[in-house]
Amino acid sequence: METGSTSPSIYCDFVPVASKRRRRELEHPRLGAWASLLEGRDALIKDSRCQIFNGANTNIWKDSWLHPPHEGIINVSQLISPSAPQQVCEIMDKVNHSWRVDLIDSYVSRETIDIIRCCPIGNSDGCDRRVWPWTSNGDYTVKSGYRRIHAQKRIREGEGGSTSHVVQKEVWQSIWKIVTLPKIRVFLWRLLNDAISTRWNLFKRKIVNSPLCPICGQLEETVEHLLFLCPWTQAVWFGAPLSYRVNLQGFSTFDKWLLEVLSLKDMGKKEIMNLFSMISFTCWEIWKSRCNFIFKGYLIDPIVTIDRTMRAFREFMGVKTRPEVSIWVAPPDPLRQTSRWMPPEVNFLKINFDGAWQLNFFKAGLGVIVGNEEGLFCWGLATSFRCSAALVAEAAAGLCAVKLSSFFSDVRWNWVPRHLNCAAHKAAAIGARAVQLDCWAVRPPPSLVGVLVSDGLPCPPVEVSAQ
Repeated sequence: METGSTSPSIYCDFVPVASKRRRRELEHPRLGAWASLLEGRDALIKDSRCQIFNGANTNIWKDSWLHPPHEGIINVSQLISPSAPQQVCEIMDKVNHSWRVDLIDSYVSRETIDIIRCCPIGNSDGCDRRVWPWTSNGDYTVKSGYRRIHAQKRIREGEGGSTSHVVQKEVWQSIWKIVTLPKIRVFLWRLLNDAISTRWNLFKRKIVNSPLCPICGQLEETVEHLLFLCPWTQAVWFGAPLSYRVNLQGFSTFDKWLLEVLSLKDMGKKEIMNLFSMISFTCWEIWKSRCNFIFKGYLIDPIVTIDRTMRAFREFMGVKTRPEVSIWVAPPDPLRQTSRWMPPEVNFLKINFDGAWQLNFFKAGLGVIVGNEEGLFCWGLATSFRCSAALVAEAAAGLCAVKLSSFFSDVRWNWVPRHLNCAAHKAAAIGARAVQLDCWAVRPPPSLVGVLVSDGLPCPPVEVSAQ
């Protein structure tokens, strides 16, 4: 669009096209993506307006210059006289900033006169320009053009008596109450809104060239044809446990069919909801089979679709109707509520063990700490060895503890959390850095003393001789 021009122009540069498909689209511009481009161009030409500055370039009777809610171009009530004003500037009084509507009032209606008087007259002497009146700044956007096209479409459908119908409230409520998978419930909602990618919907949006069913190739693929009227889906409904024979002549829409199911007199409410569950799985598997045929090249087989429907339905209902199992809740573990190491019972020793592993060197450390009933440190061990995983290091530490337990007649095993096993964990870290076996009968290394003291195992550190 060019400033100063009263008629929008679109400039396109074309390069040589070798594709047969692209040549066909150029020869038939209503095919493919060109249809959307041309529809947007037509909307831009029709619904844009001339913004008046000096009024010299805008024709009163031919150009679209009156802003909404007016249609833009003035409708005249009689033949325009050659002596009548032709340009907008001829009916503008720039001195008083008013319109000389008396010059054209014999040709237009009173409503048009009132709209003209509402148009502001500025002080600018610039050229008139095209603007898009459906945005606040006058610039065209794809979003505003899309909304404008659909708004006009709804108006035309309302004036011409649209064939669309309203889905009954009972159908909507039943959809959200169906005992089925959440994704299937949303799928049914999209079916009722006609919001799935059937060939008919894609054709209306100029995405595909044919609305015919990709499976039978006989009729347009609407929601009703996809689910019920295609020959292979009729076999699915009849072969399934529902044994439903589709009435080809009396079938209207999907939501009306669901309403008829809700109105069955010889079934209770619970039976109807179970029937709805079966219907939901059947519709879902039909849709999946159709998509697998298109996108994956799978053959259409009604028997396979019926089998998948029944397996999915039985599995889902089996889980839903499974009796509740009482879950045993373990009593609070006193070890998890303890914040420090606890001494063993009388006449017992407590052996804590742990393993550490260094990934970079594939080297592991093993640590063992023994404490008595009085909470005193008795014995400890730290050593290193090679292994390939942390789990191997932990198992080696456990094996060492098993060997030590062989010297005792009464052995009790228990798992303790990390915060109650800090001393053994620290000993394992020392072992990972050690070059040989290190045992402490009474005095542990200084780096371990602090941990032992915090756990309630007081002990003197190892004496370090002066060099």
